[in-house]
This record gives sequence, C-alpha cells and structure tokens, in this order.
Amino acid sequence: MPIATDLDGDNLQYSVTNPDFNVRIIQVSDGTVTEDYLEVIVPAGFWTSAQNGWSRTEVAVTDGKGRTDVQFFDIVYGDV
Repeated sequence: MPIATDLDGDNLQYSVTNPDFNVRIIQVSDGTVTEDYLEVIVPAGFWTSAQNGWSRTEVAVTDGKGRTDVQFFDIVYGDV
C-alpha cells in the first residue's frame, strides 16, 4: 500500500487502499503559511481503459499518535 508522509511537521501519514493508485504530498506556501495537500495519482491509461462508472478509493490518514481516519473518494470517469 503506497504511503506518503507529510512535509509540514504534523506527522500525518496518508495511504491509499487501491493498489492501482498512488498518493503523494505536495507542499504549498503562500509566503506565510505552509500547507500539505494530498494528491491521489491515477495510473496512465486508467481513464481510457476503464468502463464508464466510478471507483471508490479509500485514503487512510494516520496522525502522530497512531489514530487513523479513513476518507472515501469517489472517482467518476466516462460518460455517466
């Protein structure tokens, strides 16, 4: 399961349960505040090879104290 660790120091780890997808953290700063943004990466060719419909991807977020929260992303593709 791909895991990405945060960059801004709050010790969050993100993992995506769909083995076809990957996950990474992008750090964005406005010059004053720096935030981490989660990016779920869809493999090349996924959108063209998949049938019309949707795919549910779970992203588990674990904090520095070992607590985990699972978030669901519904990815819609094709003509639905």
